[in-house]
Amino acid sequence: MRVARLLLLPLLLGAGWPDLLEPVRSGAQAPTDAALLVGAELFGSLPSAKGAGRDLMAAWTWATWTRGVPLAQVIRLPNPSARDVQTGLERAASGVGPGGVLWVFWSGHGARDASGRPILLTADARSNDLEVGAVPLDALLQRLTASEAQAIVVVLDLTFRGLDREGAPLVDEPAWGPPLPPPVDPRVVLWTAGDDVAAAHRPAQMGLLTWHTLGALRGWADGVSGAPDGQITLAEVAAWVDRAAARAERSPPHLPVPEALGGLVVATGRLQAAPELPDAATLGEAPTAEAEAEVPEDSAARLTEQAEAVRKEVQAEADRAWSRVLGAGPAGSPELAQALGDFLNRFGQITFLLPEGEVVISAEQAPRARSMLAHGGVLTPSLVPSAVLRAPGQPPLRVALRELTWQQRAMATGEALPEDLRGDMPLTGISWYEAISLCNLLSMRDGLTPVYSTSGRTVTMSPTADGWRLPTEAEWERAAGALRWPGFDDPALSCEHANLADDPARCDDHATALRRPGQGRPNEHGLHDMAGNVAEWTWDAWTPHPDPRAPAPHWDGAQRVVKGGSWKTPVEEAQRASRAPESPGARRDDLGLRLVRWEDLPLRMGDTVYPDEEEGPEAPELPGE
Repeated sequence: MRVARLLLLPLLLGAGWPDLLEPVRSGAQAPTDAALLVGAELFGSLPSAKGAGRDLMAAWTWATWTRGVPLAQVIRLPNPSARDVQTGLERAASGVGPGGVLWVFWSGHGARDASGRPILLTADARSNDLEVGAVPLDALLQRLTASEAQAIVVVLDLTFRGLDREGAPLVDEPAWGPPLPPPVDPRVVLWTAGDDVAAAHRPAQMGLLTWHTLGALRGWADGVSGAPDGQITLAEVAAWVDRAAARAERSPPHLPVPEALGGLVVATGRLQAAPELPDAATLGEAPTAEAEAEVPEDSAARLTEQAEAVRKEVQAEADRAWSRVLGAGPAGSPELAQALGDFLNRFGQITFLLPEGEVVISAEQAPRARSMLAHGGVLTPSLVPSAVLRAPGQPPLRVALRELTWQQRAMATGEALPEDLRGDMPLTGISWYEAISLCNLLSMRDGLTPVYSTSGRTVTMSPTADGWRLPTEAEWERAAGALRWPGFDDPALSCEHANLADDPARCDDHATALRRPGQGRPNEHGLHDMAGNVAEWTWDAWTPHPDPRAPAPHWDGAQRVVKGGSWKTPVEEAQRASRAPESPGARRDDLGLRLVRWEDLPLRMGDTVYPDEEEGPEAPELPGE
């Protein structure tokens, strides 16, 4: 097999589709400009906005290399919280100088609140309440117009109909509203999909509006309304995007450019000529059912083999580049920030269109680079203290050292601790659905790729994500170690190992109540409270009779497997193999979680959960089908 070399081909696009992550070094300088760039691709409990991460990187490449915005004045927010957006808005609005242009690119999901007001969704958004953590469009524009900018160009690659990029609804009953009115401030240029579908440009692996807008700004729009003259105005960009929308049989994705701003020159210097685009529609077509049916049965195995060969070559090049990144400058320096950004441009997410199918590969250092960028060039410690289990013939498994606490949840979600709770106590009263969402939030906080995504009532596990997740039943038992802990044959000793429902007379300091994690002796892996204190959710669906030799993960069914027992569990029931069913919507004062993730991520196939439709009234709503 011929392996594509990264240095020659960073992204294998369909023929004729330029890669907008390749920089156009125009030589232009825009010292008074500022840019706020948002790529909201991954959400705690919503479907991903496919391509939004690449939209963000392409916008950053254009702003820094083609437009010449100073690096310190380009605010990049991957998968931000509402608080991140507020901080970014303040920095961008205060960073633009008199006569400068304030650029805003936002790629992700949008919706409308109960009153029909357009809102932009952040990583805080919840499937049962999209308004949590939402940024109202009018509030965003109001803060931008408080700046000293000569012009404010806002490109929102999303729809306010509450649809994802495939046209599927984010919630069961999306709210509708009136068409967007023209901005009140004449300095504002607003381009968005509005109430149309914010489509994905599949061959380019980006959002359609972002791809055409950035392409126009890189040089494609030069001469769209006349002879090329080496510079591009806002009116020419709008004309190019209009033409692209018409070609794709879509309505114009923006409001008219104010007449006073139409002649504003937004690109000059050494620009890129317009490409010879294919004659086919720009959206790209998904494979038909007939085409999928023709794929040979062994294609998955061949794709895995091809992907592994490509991954090794990519990783070898990334290892050489990473050593140069770490020597680029001290923590917090512009040099280090630019080196990290360049590294993510090349190695953050690379799509290869191989003969057997599509493969997306990220360098092992990519999560670390994202985390360092998000925290001023300093790699912050994970919120989840962990240990690595190594078993013969199995990949290393990183396991949460202790049960998750309320403080860890508060730091991941940004929410305040309830006044009557201590932050160091185990997190309880959390449903299986909420545990899935928390896994994704902790992954994003640690600079990892979230594992789970939801669509309708379906929860899907990514086969390549390196983030935190719930353990399978087999993984939980592997972490638990011995079939029965030392001391279980002597009830007087069991108090030293586990917080169980013992007779208080046998345990002087045992109050048959919840206690802080890690108070008992650890098991042979260094893990505390694998039996007792709080029971723990697993990924598996309940089946009455799992294989006792090697419990395998199960993917369908309403009830989930709970392991470990709690402070309410008798000693004689606290064995490694003990298990119980529980509704995924249930919340109990003795049920919490600990997390796992692969230490060395293997290439493997993903799995999907289809929860039963009647899991009980307490189960939160997932995004609409």
